[in-house]
Amino acid sequence: MDDAALTSFPGEVFVELGLEVKRRSPFRKTLVVGLANGRSAGYLPTRETYYEGDYEVVAAKYSEEAGEVLVEETLEQLERLAREG
Repeated sequence: MDDAALTSFPGEVFVELGLEVKRRSPFRKTLVVGLANGRSAGYLPTRETYYEGDYEVVAAKYSEEAGEVLVEETLEQLERLAREG
């Protein structure tokens, strides 16, 4: 499992955000887990879906850029893990 990573999100992250983490991860295999860490942060939609007004977006607790911020922070942590092991 030297070339694999496991990461998690504290809410229901839209699949596009999880796929972005997997696509840009420095690891060959990256598993993305949602609804982790004991408490749900609610829905984490993409910026694009924010303007569609679906239930998940209306129920979201955070601003439209929250999903992107979480993806970038996750990728920074994965990069550091890949460098420092």
